[in-house]
Amino acid sequence: MSETLKTTVNRKWLMKMTIFLIVLVGFGCWGFADAAWIYPNRGLEDASFKQRIYLEAAARAGGLGTASIESPEAKRATLEARRSELEEAERKAIALESAAAQSTPEGQRASAELRGLATSRADYAALQWFDALARVNRLGKDKTTFADGRVELDKLNEAWKSKSPPKPLASYDLPLQWFFTAAGFGGAIYLAILLIRVGRMSYQFEPATQRLTLPTGRTLVPADIAEFDKRKWDKFFIFLQFKDGSPELKLDLLRHAPLEKWILEMEDTAFPDRAAERAATAAKTKAEEEAAALAARAGADDAPEPKQG
Repeated sequence: MSETLKTTVNRKWLMKMTIFLIVLVGFGCWGFADAAWIYPNRGLEDASFKQRIYLEAAARAGGLGTASIESPEAKRATLEARRSELEEAERKAIALESAAAQSTPEGQRASAELRGLATSRADYAALQWFDALARVNRLGKDKTTFADGRVELDKLNEAWKSKSPPKPLASYDLPLQWFFTAAGFGGAIYLAILLIRVGRMSYQFEPATQRLTLPTGRTLVPADIAEFDKRKWDKFFIFLQFKDGSPELKLDLLRHAPLEKWILEMEDTAFPDRAAERAATAAKTKAEEEAAALAARAGADDAPEPKQG
């Protein structure tokens, strides 16, 4: 009985896929850490800083006693309808601040205008606070109610006196991190399944008869094959076309070793002229490489020695 050989998973392909798998798992873990902890914590810090700004604005408007918000979602919806108006009032107030600091008639008029904008500025600050909480899905009564506005403001002033404000979250930051999480873990799962499937597959080959047995159980010999189509040979694919007219078969030569060697042996048997041509090409390439190596050595030998100083 002739010896039967079996393929194994190509080590180079396996290592490459394993590296990709590790990278994707790391990518998914990084995205999950950002989405579940790092970004939400940063968002809550930003909301705390914006709450401080809101309470300061409420104090200037004389509304610190009613600054606690029992229904933040409803209040946010009301303020959202006025967003353009509030943004315009804030821009106007910022433009007036430098003039209001001067002890001139113009400064006095600017100060009066600023006082008139105090309530709108408090509403704008509240909207910014609500937005920050909403970005981390924490816009709720537990985050917007407190017993005493003055005590809450003093507490926030103490907390922020030695800290710099964090970078605010954009509306897309958390969704993007969850996308990274899904992409990383999804890609890793796909590769893990692929590795398991490839590991369970094997091709068998009888060298004496050059009979190739596919993982499906189908067997092929050189006489069955009408053409070894190498249109994607550079990507390690070959397409076998059959004399009996059955559908073309695509084989991945990269994943299993030594499948490529067996396929070339079968082609040499089916088309002996191609074997001679490939041997001639290989001999020519080897001769050219040897000639280039000799020329490089000769050039190195002929190079003048460095002068001694």
